[in-house]
Amino acid sequence: MVSTGFSSPITCHSSHGECAMRRAVRRVVYFLDLFPAVTDPFILNELLTLERRGVALEIYSWRPNPDDRGQMPPELGRLKAPITFLEQLEFRPAEKLTALAWVLARHPVRTLRWGAHYALRGGRERWYWAQALCLARRLEREGVNQIHAHFLSVAGKMATTVAQCTGIPFTFTLHAQEIYDPASTGELQFRCAAAADVVTVSEYNRRWLAERHGIPSERVHVVHCGIDPSFFGLNGEHAAEASEPLVVCVARLQPIKGLEFLVEACASLKRRGYRFRCAILGEGPERPALERRIAEQQLGGVVELMGQQSQEVVRQSLWKAVLFVLPSRSEALSVSTMEAMACGVPAVVTNVGGMAELVEHERCGLLVPPQDAGALAVAIARLLDDPARRARFGAAAREKVLSEFTLDRQAGQLLEIWGRGSGR
Repeated sequence: MVSTGFSSPITCHSSHGECAMRRAVRRVVYFLDLFPAVTDPFILNELLTLERRGVALEIYSWRPNPDDRGQMPPELGRLKAPITFLEQLEFRPAEKLTALAWVLARHPVRTLRWGAHYALRGGRERWYWAQALCLARRLEREGVNQIHAHFLSVAGKMATTVAQCTGIPFTFTLHAQEIYDPASTGELQFRCAAAADVVTVSEYNRRWLAERHGIPSERVHVVHCGIDPSFFGLNGEHAAEASEPLVVCVARLQPIKGLEFLVEACASLKRRGYRFRCAILGEGPERPALERRIAEQQLGGVVELMGQQSQEVVRQSLWKAVLFVLPSRSEALSVSTMEAMACGVPAVVTNVGGMAELVEHERCGLLVPPQDAGALAVAIARLLDDPARRARFGAAAREKVLSEFTLDRQAGQLLEIWGRGSGR
């Protein structure tokens, strides 16, 4: 039976963040809304790392999310796990009745309680419940012994129901938008009560969940996202001596990323006589507005919108960069900043969310207030003017990521949490 209580938050002290497991995690099913997705490579990297650790995975995704050219991440080819798309998955009425009878016979009280929950909501909710019953029967017969989801997603809702109908331990990872939305309190409390354990990506998020949503901190485990330091590493050819130093930003072109403040900061630096280039890698709905700002500020040839790029292009850009900038209005914990730091590139980021847990001010980079183009310009200028400080910050940045923000450490902590859960 799924526990509605939580074990103590996990703290690992080994070099890879892995502790002895209390339960063998053999088969894990992930429920995701948009996968594969070019915009969320951290989920694919998490899955690939778990597979390297010998975990058998299966993925249920609502639908894929390719880039504007219909392409998927090239790294997807390395994933062994089968992917089933939920929006295309249909069960015959006879299968639904068989599944209902099967689940009722095994877990009558729990099944009736959840059936009433969805029946009262009606409409599409009843369809979710019927689909979940069929999946519950399938996954329990397959011997799945862990379910995990990311975000407060539609797929995660189905995962919650599957877990409640089977007793398979269920965990999920909370990131940003679903935590910072005040309207999500009811759904957050509902999911947290149903889960064996709750994971989030920063201490800031853990505090926020307690203070704004009433979810006790001791019920939430902090597992930082991680990167692969063997891929995002140092490059022998550094761009510090370039006549026009390169500043790089990797972010979706969305309002939450505050990219208009980076454009304004670049305009200020250009007026002050700085020679540099700024490459923004990413795509999104803010492209037309950003293009207008760049044209209005006469920043052609200075600021370039590079579009969505592969991990290899991101790495090559970071190897050429002298500085990484992320001016987000809100940010739980930025994986793109980790990637830059792992490449030895100092960062200038806004002091929002959990970013101070990653970028130590005046050691790994500089923290600035959000929505302040002036402060952003001053911080960028400080590091453009001081190659020695950049080198010192860059070395400390890489050391920070290698010690606290690797995929191996992340996978080890997840495996430990699952191993301490209610076994099957």
